[in-house]
Amino acid sequence: MKYNWELPDWPNFSFNQDTIQSSFYKFAEELGLVNGMLKATDQNSHNEILVQTILMEALKTSEIENEYLSRQDVMSSIKNNLDLNDKLEHVSDKKAAGIAKLMTDVRYSYKENLTKEKLFEWHSYLVFKQRRIIIGDWRQGDEPMQVISGTVGKENIHFEAPPSSKVPTEMVKFITWFNDTAPNGKMEISNAIIRAAIAHLYFESIHPFEDGNGRIGRAIAQKALSQTLKRPIILSLSKVIEEDRKAYYSALQKGSISNEITNWLVYFAEITVKAQEQIRELIDFTIQKVKFFDAYKNELNSRQVKAINKMFNAGVSGFEGGMTAKKYMSITGASKATATRDLQSLNELGIFPFLGDGRNVNYQIMEDLYSLVIVPSLEGIEYVTKLKDELFNEINWYNSRNSKAHLTIVEFTAKEDDLNEIIENIKEIASHEKPLHLKFDGVGNYSNGAVFLKPHGETKITLTALMIRIQKELTLKKSYNSKDPHISIGRKLSSENVEKALKIFKDVNLDFDCENLVLRKFNFEKKQYDIFSADFKFLGKPPKQEAQQSLF
Repeated sequence: MKYNWELPDWPNFSFNQDTIQSSFYKFAEELGLVNGMLKATDQNSHNEILVQTILMEALKTSEIENEYLSRQDVMSSIKNNLDLNDKLEHVSDKKAAGIAKLMTDVRYSYKENLTKEKLFEWHSYLVFKQRRIIIGDWRQGDEPMQVISGTVGKENIHFEAPPSSKVPTEMVKFITWFNDTAPNGKMEISNAIIRAAIAHLYFESIHPFEDGNGRIGRAIAQKALSQTLKRPIILSLSKVIEEDRKAYYSALQKGSISNEITNWLVYFAEITVKAQEQIRELIDFTIQKVKFFDAYKNELNSRQVKAINKMFNAGVSGFEGGMTAKKYMSITGASKATATRDLQSLNELGIFPFLGDGRNVNYQIMEDLYSLVIVPSLEGIEYVTKLKDELFNEINWYNSRNSKAHLTIVEFTAKEDDLNEIIENIKEIASHEKPLHLKFDGVGNYSNGAVFLKPHGETKITLTALMIRIQKELTLKKSYNSKDPHISIGRKLSSENVEKALKIFKDVNLDFDCENLVLRKFNFEKKQYDIFSADFKFLGKPPKQEAQQSLF
């Protein structure tokens, strides 16, 4: 088998542009949306988006090469380079400082022609004194440069680059090609995706350095995108690549055996579009963060602000494992009692939903918090509202005063990308349930100061079974299942006010027909749930048939 650089048409790459036309349109659409969103952000938000994007690219391009760096060290280095720290922060990890320097330099120097000296400079950021590795120069020696996997004796050669003796000549040709295809160049390529895709494959095919080729090659792709678009682009190709490294290496391998590279362009176009979509999510995340602090800035103590900032710093992917009392104590230095009290306060504000039970309870801070509930009829809602009014007239303001009557089945957090699938799942589950007649004729309370309407005996049995079925079938990544069916009137009441409520509501009677489920979404600005969708009807379809197990 011959590699692309051994073929007579090297490096005259050919491709069918029509096969990726739809990706170009999608990229242009996403780019327009992102630019519009960025224009709507203030300078602080814009800086945060920029830092998070560069950080993402720096960490992920390193992880692709199985190098795992400190997130904090890389972030500090990036902020130092962007002059965003009040004073320079010391970073002892040379690798973290080096990759940060490469990422910021790629952004700042995007307009400049590519030169041998610039590539050597980038190489020196990544590679430090190591045996047999030349820093800031092309590779040398007679040994073949091969990409290999497998055990000793069973090696699988994925690719072999040109011999070291050919690298200087090949790199002169590559650098000339890169500069000639730039805007206003002799052979200008006006399509940013095509130029970046070819640049990356071309560079990786030569593999000019002993080490660092992958990271520099992906940096060249970022430079090509920005230079062709005539502005520094905000996206992270490496984050998408790292999510499926196998597909990346497979695409590179296939692209290295022919100079007809349509399949490589298809792959590269897809990851570029996805990278742009992810940046849109990051911008939305940052905007929601700003709205969050605007809504709650007067209700959070310094410990809570510190812990929440720590969670937000984890980015769109979320704070792994959620916030626990133990983590909160470590971050803030609070005692266990104070940590528990602070977390409960955040939960009551609607900031932290409970996920888990007992010692396993943890909290997630998410912009998208949902609650699947049963809502009474309009008459039933009015009835519960009157009960709440009576309690207000007796004890004044209390928690849940303005909450509309509902019975919670499950609370969960979800990303926008996962929501459509969850909604379809809820519709399917609901369609197999039959309409119910529900009756609430008692009042109860919990030790945490909650007062609620209790279901009649038969209704409780029916609702408990329904809740268990729904919770079991609705597979959610992060959720809190309600176990005791009830309709809340007030929460966190003092023991004295609980007694008053129980006397006021001695005789209650609420009954209504339930024909659907309701999905609510938490509104941070209003600090309460809004109805998101009620399109989950009980249609009474036959139960799902259990799949027959084969005997063979």
